[in-house]
Amino acid sequence: MSSLGERLSVERLLDTPRGQVLIRGALPPSALVRLTLDPSLRMFRPPDQQKQALLAIAAQPLGAVVAATFEETVIGYATFHPPDSHCRWATPGLPVLELGALEVAAGWRFMRIGRNVLETAFSADVLEEWIVFSTEYCWHWDLEATRLSVWEYRKLLYAILENVGLVMVPTDDPEIAAHPANMLTVRCGARVDPAACQAFLALARGAAPPDFSWK
Repeated sequence: MSSLGERLSVERLLDTPRGQVLIRGALPPSALVRLTLDPSLRMFRPPDQQKQALLAIAAQPLGAVVAATFEETVIGYATFHPPDSHCRWATPGLPVLELGALEVAAGWRFMRIGRNVLETAFSADVLEEWIVFSTEYCWHWDLEATRLSVWEYRKLLYAILENVGLVMVPTDDPEIAAHPANMLTVRCGARVDPAACQAFLALARGAAPPDFSWK
């Protein structure tokens, strides 16, 4: 059976004020290892550690990295992978993927790179088979560099997510409830069983986890 990365094959060229950017994915580890991460890609961890994290995701059967590159440097990326097996969102039998990270290098922001990375990724037909969710926590947002308030950043981020079909849904998850700017967004692919979508939305609201393990 083909891996998610093998089935998620996308590419787009984007003209920016700084030059032409290539957006492509899913990058296999063999291609990703040859690239350099922009040093400002440190929102989650230092760039060298982040590159190792991206390589680990790319190597997973259900992992995928879609990256924006300028020459041989990664200047933005999005990751997809199954939720951690111990977390609330991992439910046996439900086709769930987490949009784990979306990050753009400081010198490349406000050039629609994040929006185009997600548009390119979600142009892949394979994602119509999955429930994709994203948990957004304001303590990960680079408010200082962007000079945006927490609410301005939230509005901008949600517009990018909503553009590819991720919509905000209510949840009683404690981490998301820890700050009113945090949010859970969900996209149910066109070929996902509607019952599976409803089960995931019920889980978000705090219902007992459904048992789809028999499917």
